[in-house]
Parts: sequence; C-alpha cells; structure tokens
Amino acid sequence: MLNHSISKITFYLFLIFTVPIVFAADELTFAGYGWITRNGNGQPGPNNFSSSRVRVENDSLIMSMSKDKVVGWLCSEIISTSYFHFGEFIFELEALPTFDKKLVFGIFTFPDKSDEDGTNEIDIEFSHWGSLAIPRGNFGLFRKDKDLRGKPVRFRFDVPEMTERVVVKILWLPHSIKYSVKSPHINVEWVYSPQNYKDSIPNLPQRLHLNYWKMPGDILMSPPDVKVTSFKYFPLDKD
Repeated sequence: MLNHSISKITFYLFLIFTVPIVFAADELTFAGYGWITRNGNGQPGPNNFSSSRVRVENDSLIMSMSKDKVVGWLCSEIISTSYFHFGEFIFELEALPTFDKKLVFGIFTFPDKSDEDGTNEIDIEFSHWGSLAIPRGNFGLFRKDKDLRGKPVRFRFDVPEMTERVVVKILWLPHSIKYSVKSPHINVEWVYSPQNYKDSIPNLPQRLHLNYWKMPGDILMSPPDVKVTSFKYFPLDKD
C-alpha cells in the first residue's frame, strides 16, 4: 500500500511541476538576496498564492498560509531573482512545526524553460502527502535527461513533529548531490552519485524556490508559520 501511495505521489508531483507558474512583480530581500513573491492561482495544488503570506521580520523569512472568505486558502512561495549553480546551500529553520498531513513545505531548484519542466529539479520537501504512513522528510531529484522526465529518484526519512533548530543543506556538485537535515533530534544524510551523472545531475544555473502549500481537500489543523532564520550559499571553488 505504501509503495502504491508513493507511486501516486510521484505521478502527482510530475503533474504539478509541469504546469506553468505565474510569477508576481512583488519582491523582498532575505539573507542578502532578492526574491519574487508569487501571486495568483496555479500549481502545485492548484492553490491561490499571495505575497501577503510572506514577510521578513527581524531578518527571518516567515512563510504562512491563511483562509480567505472569497478565494479560500492562500499559500506562499518565493523565487530567487538570482541564479545559483554548483555549491552548498544552507538553510536554518527555527523549527519544522507540526502541520496537517496535506500541507507541504519545500525547498528546491527549478528550471525556467518550459520544455525542461519535470527535469533538473533538486528537492527537499517536508510533508506526509496526505497519509501519515508516509515519512515526512523527502530528498529528491528530477533528473536532467528529458527521457527520464517525471521519474524522480527519492529518499524518504522520518521527521518528528515539532522539530526545533533544523539545518537543511544541499551540496550540489557536477557529479553528485548530497542532502542533509540535522537538528538535536535528526541526523539524516543522503548522497546521490550516479554513474551516468552527466544525464542525471543538473549542470546549468537555476533559480531557488521555497514554498508552503496544501494538497486538495480539507485540512484539520490550522497551518502554523514556517520561520527560516538564515540562508547561505557557498559557490563551488572552480580552482
């Protein structure tokens, strides 16, 4: 049953990331970088996204979700104005709070070109994907080769509810990707290092996204804020 659920989720993720995203003109600054805040309806979900659900407070990024009487739930997403390439990405979160099994918090790279949708995407996501039987943590990669479109590689892991002081890292190298999530109660690492890395590992600069959204259907818990206290990027030393 779990494998069946995961295969359905993989198909769902492929669909949501092959639909064009509408970007908004609103921008903010966080951790020294510019970010576009998303407005409008669209995937994933589909959901309504609003710049009103994102703010920077005391140098921390606050991503939230709220219910509007007219349009329903308002979700949040930001997209970097900068392009990032090989290197290390480090995010510090005040906590991964307990949230409904249908809510998703994601950190990922994403290609700009529409013909590359479903490829070249490096993911770290936190969600039960609608079923508490599915571990809340997920490392993933939608690979570079378009023949592998919609066939991600994934590593799932348990994340305790209300986990505090979380450090999320992605080390993106030309031949491998190393993922890690650490806190006082978690220490998880996964290295994806395929032999055919030229067909699998993204090799072009990409924008960075953070989003907080809901799957279709009702949710039973009021969505808590997700607070990102810092972000650092260290480009790969080409020497």
